[in-house]
Amino acid sequence: MMRVWYYVLAACAFSTSAVAQTSPQQYPNQLVHIVVPSSAGGVSDALARTIADKVGANWKQAVIVENRPGLAGTESVARSSADGYTLLVTSNGHTVINRINKNLPFDAVNDFTGVAQLASVPFVLVATRSLPVSDLSGLRALARTTRPSLTIAIPGIGSSASILSELFKATAGIDLLDIPFRGAGESEMAVQRGDVQLLFMAANIAVSMIQAGAVKPIAVVSEKRIPRLPNVPTMAEAGLSQMTYDAWFGVLAPAGTPKPIVEKIGADIKQVLTMPVVRSALEQQGFEVRFSGPADFNATIRRDAARYAQVFKAIQAPGK
Repeated sequence: MMRVWYYVLAACAFSTSAVAQTSPQQYPNQLVHIVVPSSAGGVSDALARTIADKVGANWKQAVIVENRPGLAGTESVARSSADGYTLLVTSNGHTVINRINKNLPFDAVNDFTGVAQLASVPFVLVATRSLPVSDLSGLRALARTTRPSLTIAIPGIGSSASILSELFKATAGIDLLDIPFRGAGESEMAVQRGDVQLLFMAANIAVSMIQAGAVKPIAVVSEKRIPRLPNVPTMAEAGLSQMTYDAWFGVLAPAGTPKPIVEKIGADIKQVLTMPVVRSALEQQGFEVRFSGPADFNATIRRDAARYAQVFKAIQAPGK
């Protein structure tokens, strides 16, 4: 009988300890890791480091950013303990991971939970200077009559530019030949040299290249015009109102992370994003700060996963 009570008391003690470890009042009480599944210097990396610096100071706890490029980085978070101490900062390309990669050991939607959407980045469709059109209607007409097809740079299948390219082809009713590159830098150089004719480029990079005359703009993928490119129309203004896209970036945690912990992290990140110094820094880097909490962000993730599954259904996944 005494042995039975020993095990009952031990189980109660363990349960109490587990609850204490997940108490939002005590979180975080140890090092927090933020994994970025891309190389240092990219968009996700810049966001992660900005958030880590400020939220770590508020928590009075060390928060470190680890660059683990590719699927291995994403999988490492999916397989981490669901306790809030390992997080992922990634882009909306996360929602197509399982669509474009065969037989992955994790599910990019169901093995994660949304914590907070941080920001969005407008994109600009740019063309090499030698392309004999300067607006969307001219581009669509040229694409329909050009054989072989006009080319568009793809800085990694599943990247924001990759998703945009597929959406654009489907929405505009044109065919473009995808030219894959290992990253944004290589694709940007290719369109500057004229090796490739088109590219969807993040606005913060596109602005400087357009102003330098290295490429020419066709249209902006955004709800409104970009202040630094006041003469470049949006896709809707250029006649393609169905071309909508939100290149969001956000924080995810492993599925099963306690809801109170997820909500606390989200609330603390929201507080950081309201800081004038943070908003100013992000806006100077080309971000549009757009916070949404766990419930809304999870809805966005699932909606985008369903939408882009249809867009990418014609793309042959590696290994098929």
